[in-house]
Amino acid sequence: PSPITIYVDQNSIETIKIGTEAHPFTTIGGAIELAGPNDNIQVGGGIYNENLLAKIPVNLIGSGADSTIIDGNDADLPVLSFVNVSGGSISGFTLRNGYQSGIRCSNSIINIYNNRIRDTRPYYSIEGDGITAQSGSTLKIYNNIIINNSIIGVYIDTSSNAEVINNTISDNRWFGVA
Repeated sequence: PSPITIYVDQNSIETIKIGTEAHPFTTIGGAIELAGPNDNIQVGGGIYNENLLAKIPVNLIGSGADSTIIDGNDADLPVLSFVNVSGGSISGFTLRNGYQSGIRCSNSIINIYNNRIRDTRPYYSIEGDGITAQSGSTLKIYNNIIINNSIIGVYIDTSSNAEVINNTISDNRWFGVA
């Protein structure tokens, strides 16, 4: 089937939530659960207190980093994890208050652009990265602001690779990119 667009608006007062523009989901997680491969998830402005896991390629599209915030709520999870995903993207969000990572990609191919990733906290004194590429991931990371993370702005393990282009990476505790 062709990709579809699923809508999310946390301010929706609709009682029927089926992911259409007229009847949007109120959580991003609900949209990810419904999504098929390569679907677009269009997210309206607001603060979404969620920790998300994507196991299929989806395109998460926020309404802009100033207005669309995913807050990991300091739970013991990254704000967003992509696991075994071949394709997909995230753009137009602020991701904050994650644990270990703002965005963690494991064995995944992902584009990450036009976001703010900030304020992750560490697992003991390790991890706490804005973006983590691990287990053979391939990432394109561009036009992001990656600031104030507990350990590293962008961590790329030895089995992964990433293009890191035109980002502002600052005030991370150890390194900008490692």
